[in-house]
Formats: sequence, C-alpha cells, structure tokens
Amino acid sequence: MDFSRIKSKSDLKTFQRVFAEVIRRPLGKNSRSFRDKRSALIVKSSGSMTSYERMEVYSQQYWWRIQQSFDEDFIALQTVMTDGDYIKLRNQYLETHPSTSFTLRDLGSRLPDFLMKEKSLAKGRKALFRDCATYDWARIEAYGLAEFQRISAEAIRKAGFARKMLYLQPHVRLIKLDYPVHRLIEGSRIGDAGEPGKLIANGLAVGYSSSSRMKLKRAPVRLAVYRLTEGALESRIFVKELTPNQYTIISMFLCGASLKRVSENVFVSKVPSEEIGETFSLLMSLGWLTADRRGTTL
Repeated sequence: MDFSRIKSKSDLKTFQRVFAEVIRRPLGKNSRSFRDKRSALIVKSSGSMTSYERMEVYSQQYWWRIQQSFDEDFIALQTVMTDGDYIKLRNQYLETHPSTSFTLRDLGSRLPDFLMKEKSLAKGRKALFRDCATYDWARIEAYGLAEFQRISAEAIRKAGFARKMLYLQPHVRLIKLDYPVHRLIEGSRIGDAGEPGKLIANGLAVGYSSSSRMKLKRAPVRLAVYRLTEGALESRIFVKELTPNQYTIISMFLCGASLKRVSENVFVSKVPSEEIGETFSLLMSLGWLTADRRGTTL
C-alpha cells in the first residue's frame, strides 16, 4: 500500500498498524533492527539515511524506552538474577506481552504469572522470582492507585458507625510472599504497630553489585505496601510487615465490611481482642480506611 497519500480513516488506521508492527519487531544483535521491506512504504529516505535506517531509529527508541521503564520498575527482581538471565527474561516477557496501554505503568502487570509459566527458569527459583515481581508490582500499584477520603475521628463517634461499610484504600496492596524480598531494597524495614513503615529507597540494598546477587532463605511473610504524602513532599512508598491476624483483619475490608461484621468474624477465629484494637488503630493512624464505595481495587 502507498502511504504517501492517506485519504481516509481506514488508510490512517492501516498506516498506524503497519508502523507499529515494524518498530515492535525485536531488536537483533547489537540493538540493530531487522530489515523490513515495509520501511520504504512508511518513511522516505533522506540525504544521509535510507528508509530502513530512519525506521531503525524509531524501533531502537521504542525498545530502549520500554526496556528502561521495565528495569526501573523491577528492582527487586534484578537483585536475585544475573545480568544475562535478567536481560534474557525481560526481553522474552516484552516480546510476549508488548505494551498495550497508554501508560508504561502497566507494562509489567503480567510478569508474576509469566514467571511461573516460563519453562526456561529453574523450578527451585521460580517462587523467589515470582515474589520479587509481585513485590515490585505492588510498589507500582501503591504509587499509582487512588486514595479516597479517609475516615475521620468525628465519623467514628457518630451513632451507627459500627455498622457502616468501610473499604480498604486502593493504594494499600496486601501481598503474601514465600520470601522476604522486601528486605532486598535498602530502607524497607518496618516500624512498630501503629507507626508508618520505613521508606523504600530507590537504590538497592547495601552490598548489591552486578557480579554478586542477593540470596534469601524461604521465610513466609505478609506485607502491606502503601503510599504516604508527607506535607508538600512528593508521595512515597512504604512497606509494613503484618502479623497473620493483622493480615486477616485488614483483608476483610478489601470488598467492604463493617466493624461489627469484622468483630464477629475475628471473634469466631479467636483473635485476641487487644490485637483487634491494635489493628484498627493502625488502620486509622495510616488512613487506610474509607467509606467511599470505589475502594478497593483487588
């Protein structure tokens, strides 16, 4: 098809589809793109570059950008894989699941499932890799998902509050892991109950290098990954380790629950009353509860 004259929306749609197909072809050795005859149909040659060379620039910029974005998002995963294994895995994933969203935020959404299905990975390492990807993805969601109006102290004192439906804030991501992979990230330790978890730094844990990867022993852990905005400062991501009972109680608010229903359920589960009170104090102090029906996102 001759794209030099686009006469209809149908022609434009075809042009966009072909353009995307050409630049999305995986790069070859030394980041060179494969020659595609359709390049000459899409762009013209210039005095210094052929049509193929000009299309190669588009293709390289596309791949380099999404690879960079992916690398920035999955920090924990990189700490437990060699450079070669990580790059091979990243490229396989991006070729299998190319970007289909208007935002690069969603690029790695299917990575945890992809890792468990990937046959080239050693079975004994899949759970660790999946946990790293799950944790990294929780950090991405915690940063980007909504926060609705928090429950105020005045609302608690109103009659009938115990029967009011409450929801967990969407940005609070609850995850169960087989490995404490959050400890791979510098500064990801927690505070005492009722206090904010420690800030997750952008850097890797002390001792990290490209030639020496972190090793973790299996130790199941339950985490809450969430966002806090401190005054006029930029929103930051924190992580907090939860006890099994805390995780159970907080999970009840995922689809909405009243304090009365939660209390009845945990009573049956024989959760100590003092832990129920401590967990509710934690929820209130960190603003994790809302009465907005739009919370939460599973």
